[in-house]
Parts: sequence; structure tokens; C-alpha cells
Amino acid sequence: MPIQQKIIQSLQPTGLNSRFEFDNLNFAAYISSVKNMQRVVNEDHKLGLTTEQLNAIAPFEICPAKPNGKGMLLIHGLFDTPNIMRDTGERYAAQGYLVRGILLPGHGTIPADLLTTSPTDWLKATAYGVKSFKSDVSQIYITGFSTGAILALNYALQNEGAKPTIDGLIMLSPVFAINTAKTIFVRVYRMFRWLFKEYKWIFRNECPDYAKYTSFPVNSGYLVQRLIIETKLLLQQYPCTLPTFIAMSRDDETVRASAALDFFRKAKNHHNEFLLYSNDTENFVQHNIRVKKSAKPDENILNMSHVGLLVSPDNSHYGRNGDHQEPLHEPKHNLDDKVIHRGALTPDNENNYRIRRLTYNPFFSELMSDIEAFIVTTSKK
Repeated sequence: MPIQQKIIQSLQPTGLNSRFEFDNLNFAAYISSVKNMQRVVNEDHKLGLTTEQLNAIAPFEICPAKPNGKGMLLIHGLFDTPNIMRDTGERYAAQGYLVRGILLPGHGTIPADLLTTSPTDWLKATAYGVKSFKSDVSQIYITGFSTGAILALNYALQNEGAKPTIDGLIMLSPVFAINTAKTIFVRVYRMFRWLFKEYKWIFRNECPDYAKYTSFPVNSGYLVQRLIIETKLLLQQYPCTLPTFIAMSRDDETVRASAALDFFRKAKNHHNEFLLYSNDTENFVQHNIRVKKSAKPDENILNMSHVGLLVSPDNSHYGRNGDHQEPLHEPKHNLDDKVIHRGALTPDNENNYRIRRLTYNPFFSELMSDIEAFIVTTSKK
């Protein structure tokens, strides 16, 4: 099939992955049903994914060898799949947590499925994930990445006091606000989306990746903006009182750290912690906001990107020696230095270095230790 024809075919939704319709299934049956749906899409659209790759992007469950009575729900971000959450999941399971990672509708098949899904269906998936633990554990925590973090917060605000209860939130690179230029674009689309009938797509196919979308519809940004607005309205009615751990990069090129800090300052729990990766000198009055240097000169790492925070350096796909390589960005002026750096795709980095986007966290083990200590501190006795 000619490449152009294949691209056009991929722009049509599959009709199989827009709604969340697994409410009546147990988690094992849910995993099986989603995997079957992904296999059908893989065959019908000739995506060429192997069985191993299909398993990597499907929902998963990790049962601990020595259960601690706690459950951990993992929620990935926009364009991602549960694969991005697997390193954290394995670390949690090693500590005794029953771990479950869900797939948000519209993800894990083809990007066109994001044209026909909604934040309502993402929230249905979140609610299902929480309720799946009901009879299995005594405490439930949620770890959400980016959009997944806001879904976790939204669910917690709407279901405070409901059974089963949420005992704590771990929010990694939460999207309280999209970076300014992206926000303006999304607002324009929101106001004039009737003009975009023939221009629904932004293509970024320079780096295909079976584990996440690299082509995406303009509408996807609108969906996230809707979710952000709805969550902020909820926060005006119900301030967050749950124990909350947040980690993110000051140099995050996708979302604004300042917006997450604003939320954190208003949150009402004395156990709350914020870990900010930053190379700047930052002084905070609050004792529970900690700053960690994000540069790692011995690995030519300049700072932390949005996508790498929750990925281990040993990850076989996104890690230090993984099989996935982000595109190389050459600086706008010639450099004698031919060293390839890794970091966030900020204007400063792109203008002054030969750089690839950093897809793992060189301090992953330390981050997970911090999260585990936070949970121990907040756990009910």
C-alpha cells in the first residue's frame, strides 16, 4: 500500500476504542478484552506489531509475591499507553502492592481513535480501575502521569467519601496548564473548530514509536483543556484534602510547573510533598517543596523532560540503552562540540546543543524511594 494511502487510512477511527464499555468485567477479563480489541486493530490496519509489542501497550496487572494489603492504580498520559507506567508498577509490586494499569479510551490502537473519545470516557476508565480493587485490598493509591494525574485528581474530588476510598495521590508531571503557545492554539481550535473540518491533524511522524502515538489530532489538546477546566471548577468547590505527592521538572516543555505549584500551595494536607527537578536556585517558604538538580553532567544530561520522569534508566525501550531513539535536534548555529546531550526540548536547549529528548529519569530509583516513604508516612495505622 502506498505510504500516503496508508496515512489516510490511519486517519479514520476504528470504531472499537472510543468508549469505555468494560464496567461489568473483572480485571482479568478486562485485560483480555482490551488485548483482543488491540489485536483486531493491529490485523485490520496492518500495523505490524508483534505479540510482545501488543502486550507492552495493553493494560496489565502485577501481583506481589508478598502482598502488603495496598492497591496501586496506574494511569498513563495523553498519547501514551500503560507501557509508560510499567517501571513504576514493577517497583510498587516489589514493595507488596497489587498493581493495575489501565488503558484510556482512544489510546493504544491508532491516533484517529482520539477523534471520537472524550474525557467522560477517560473518567469512566479511571472509576473502573479504582472499583476493581474493591474486594482485594484495604487501601488504594493512584499514580497518574500527566493527563493521568489530572484524571486521578478529578476522580478523587468527585468521589470523596465514596467506597472504595482513595488513600493518596501520586501525580507525576501533572498537566494543570499546557505551555503557553500550546494553550493559545487549543483555545483557537476550541472557538473555531468548525473551521478545522479538513484540518484535524498535526503530524509528527519523524519518530515512529509502537508504545505511544507520534501523530495526533488537534482535538486531543482540546480534550485535555476541557479536563483541566472541569477539574479546576471542582477544586473551587472541593479543595483537595488527600495526601498528595507531586514530582515534575521546572524545564517541562509540555506543561507548566508553576501551575502545579499553585495547586500544591492550596492543597490541604500536612503530609503533602512536592519534588521539583530544577537547575535554578529556587527558595520556597514551604518545607514540603524540595528541589533536586536535574542535570547529570557525567551522562550529558542537561535537565529533565516531560516524558522521562517515571521511566527507569534500565527500561528496554526508553532507557539509557533502549531500542527507541528520539530524533536528534541540531542547534540553529554551528557547534564545534559534537557531543549529543539529552534533556527537555526547550528553546534554550535546542538553540545551543545537539540534543535528543530525554526519555528516562537518571534518578528514578531515588524518586521511587521518595514515593514509597511518602506512602508509608500517610498510610492509615
